[in-house]
Amino acid sequence: MPTNNEERDIRFKCESAEEAQWLWEIDWTEAYPEIKVQRIKFGVVIHGISIDEIDPHDDMEEHARQLEKQSKKLNFKITKLRTLKALSKLDPVARHHSFVI
Repeated sequence: MPTNNEERDIRFKCESAEEAQWLWEIDWTEAYPEIKVQRIKFGVVIHGISIDEIDPHDDMEEHARQLEKQSKKLNFKITKLRTLKALSKLDPVARHHSFVI
């Protein structure tokens, strides 16, 4: 049982994009003033990115903003861009790396 400081989550599973959109359009605070609606964040792994495109030692924040601009039709926000492996474990002569967005 949650204590007073713990939050309780309510999650919905939708069968279609239309159902998900319908849930996002509801003003949940009208019925439940104390509710906090959150979007789930998830990562996407992209393999085989050339270091000519994204050097893992560059400023990842700048690359993230460039990716957002290039994909503006998708209307998404990149909260973090990083290599799949820790920088210290990357092969120094590798020409391609995997990244997590």
